[in-house]
Amino acid sequence: MISGELRRWLEQTRVHIGGLDYTVKFEEGLWMRTGTPGHVQMTTNVITIDPTISDGNVLTVLLHEIIEAIDHRYNLGSHHYVIKTYEVALFSFLVNNKELIALYGDGMEADGRTTETRVYNSAGAARAANESREATMDDELRAILQ
Repeated sequence: MISGELRRWLEQTRVHIGGLDYTVKFEEGLWMRTGTPGHVQMTTNVITIDPTISDGNVLTVLLHEIIEAIDHRYNLGSHHYVIKTYEVALFSFLVNNKELIALYGDGMEADGRTTETRVYNSAGAARAANESREATMDDELRAILQ
């Protein structure tokens, strides 16, 4: 069962995906009714998750639905096994690289823009670079895909 703290945080937070804001809602019995613990509604930008699953599973389901939203947003047409593969690989990356994620997150503004680039030396100590960037993550992804 999802913890109250994680549930409150998810319900109060908007998940930003490809320039759109998604809300997270919980629906008990979703898994039994549909055979899946999560669902993303593309027309309303709502991610629904069954709250009877554990915190760790909620996060993997959330990541899976985020990947589904990205796939839809950019018309990628990925097969479900590809989305599942990304889910597993990205979840492993996030869990096993918490320091990198935390350090990068320190340079992010609420609108998703980076205000500075951080450079890390071989000892792992961070020093701020003096180079400023104003490209959003969505713009960067579009540039990569072109």
